[in-house]
Amino acid sequence: MKLVESCSGCGHKVYTVAKPSRLIDAAAWDGSDLFVVWPLPAFQFASDRLANILRQERVSGVKIIPAHEIHVERGAELIPGPLNWSMPEKRARELSRRFGIS
Repeated sequence: MKLVESCSGCGHKVYTVAKPSRLIDAAAWDGSDLFVVWPLPAFQFASDRLANILRQERVSGVKIIPAHEIHVERGAELIPGPLNWSMPEKRARELSRRFGIS
């Protein structure tokens, strides 16, 4: 992802996708079974292990899409919005401080 627009006043940011095949950076992944990829906080990503458990237990209300099937075009613009739109306020504050994102 590449930050292409940022407003210091309101915090609005716009990113573009540089390489769709590198949407998930394995080197930055902490090994969690459920995680988000910035700047896509509204999408929850699952490890293969968790995906297999969800399938095995036939959990409803979940749609599992392999990462390579996510259609994101090169140059597509992503506007993440505030973290607290996608997760509890406390966790959003923790992540904002830790990674300098909002």
